[in-house]
Amino acid sequence: MASDGDPHLLDRDFFWVLGVLIGPFLLFGHPLVAQTISFQERRAVPLQPASVFVGPDNEAWFTDPSANKIGRIALDGTLQTYSLSPNSRPSHIAVVRFLFGGSVTWFTESDSNKIGRITDAGVIELAIPTPSSNPTGIASGGSSLTNPTLSTVWFTEFSGNKIGRASSDGSLSEIPVPTTGSGPWGIALGSEVWFTEFIAGKIGRYDPVTGLLTEYTIPTHDSGPREITVAGDGTAWFTEFNVGKIGHITQAGAITEFATGSADSGPLGIAAGSAGEIWFTEQRAGRVGVVNPDSIVKEFDLPTPLSNPEGIAFGLPADPIGHFTPPKRAALWVAEASANQLAVALTDWVVIAGVGASVDWDTEVQISNREKFSLSLKLFGVFGQNRIPASTAGIPVPLSAGGSTRFTAVSLGGGDWGTWFLEDLSFYLPSVNVRVFQRSRPEISDGVPAIRLSTLEKLDATVLSFSGARRSPGISRSNLVLGGLGSGRIRVEALTAEGEILGSSEFALPGSLFLTDVLAQLGVNTLDIGQIRVTRLAGAPFWCYLATADQGGSLVITAGGNP
Repeated sequence: MASDGDPHLLDRDFFWVLGVLIGPFLLFGHPLVAQTISFQERRAVPLQPASVFVGPDNEAWFTDPSANKIGRIALDGTLQTYSLSPNSRPSHIAVVRFLFGGSVTWFTESDSNKIGRITDAGVIELAIPTPSSNPTGIASGGSSLTNPTLSTVWFTEFSGNKIGRASSDGSLSEIPVPTTGSGPWGIALGSEVWFTEFIAGKIGRYDPVTGLLTEYTIPTHDSGPREITVAGDGTAWFTEFNVGKIGHITQAGAITEFATGSADSGPLGIAAGSAGEIWFTEQRAGRVGVVNPDSIVKEFDLPTPLSNPEGIAFGLPADPIGHFTPPKRAALWVAEASANQLAVALTDWVVIAGVGASVDWDTEVQISNREKFSLSLKLFGVFGQNRIPASTAGIPVPLSAGGSTRFTAVSLGGGDWGTWFLEDLSFYLPSVNVRVFQRSRPEISDGVPAIRLSTLEKLDATVLSFSGARRSPGISRSNLVLGGLGSGRIRVEALTAEGEILGSSEFALPGSLFLTDVLAQLGVNTLDIGQIRVTRLAGAPFWCYLATADQGGSLVITAGGNP
């Protein structure tokens, strides 16, 4: 990139980033490719997780039927347990989130014939009127707008041949299933109540408004439907445990089946993702699978082979009043019963540091969707001369199948430079290309890196050093460009080429920090091939670059290295 002889190219009117260095890794501005799912495992010893549900803090709530316990495990692996009555055998679990924050955890007790919930006052149980009904599946029915602390769940009675509704006000009702001995198992809620009939090989649908209950026979005989989930379009997906298939039923009752890798894979748990994908476990095969929105089935091995994966749950981070401060993520949890643990995968973000516009400079971002289905992303960051944050809901970035979109910082309001975050809360990251260019001469441009948030966190640096820094007014100057994932404090030191410290000062992040200002504050008017050292004192991960331009039009980019 030529500077056209402008010694002020990297002065206050141009905030430019060309490379990223975290620890020993240098990542330049190559397009970011689609993400593959990566699981980490959290030990739950001595518990054996079975059913799982994601709470508002991306934590996992789960049942252990054999130990008569409910467990809660945080992303950092912190485990809490709640003991139930002996021989209660908790089967399935659901978390009801309140509209204005908070939640309550419900569960079925298959052997004690009760529905339970965990409150601040302890465990509260409701007895089911039908004796020995064997309550199994459970689904959140949501909370009340007029009564924010009132919660409702729906559940199945495997032996009682009924579905039921329970509320935190103590009410409980039951609805008989027409087919005798159908074995209701899994249950899910959309605009209507969907449930599986394991023995009868049917899918049931109940309309709470009209009271109409309809049953649909699955084409494959003795398919053994187990769990069920409702996608964003209102249709239902379910696992067919006996035949190794995933089923899909429309609101009109049309059923389509998708084969997994083998007929004996044992599909069991199922959960709808945020981009239209459907996740499921293969208990016998020890894998996790997904039906993508283009109807392609993919399978993934878990880190622990044959861990007996049962339940699976996808959860979006809680945001009850719309204040979304990146970077939050969605979580996919898997209960690995025989391994006494749970596996978790988090969605990722694309982080673009040093983007914005000023005077004759601008930033162009091109986002491309390589998938055969549409994606709906959001862009968060700082836009405008006064560093006004984007809407708390983010700027929508819709992408058609195989499509792309292009925009500039000026088109988004122009203004100061900072860090942008691109997310879609799914496991389908797009390809991202970013460049800074001169508006009067667009051919003068160069790439800016786009990098995954997870990479930045793993390669978090504490100390970065830069050699070859210069400050010679009218001849050459260097600029230090910093980006961070949040607030923090850093120390910047200027040193001679021989290592003598010329000055040191501390600064707060986030915010733009220019080396010319730093050196002036340190009282360093001239620096000839010196060194700059940046140390993180507190706060979130950071990264930075040093760019040096001279009057002759050359430009040298130096990435920080560990001293």
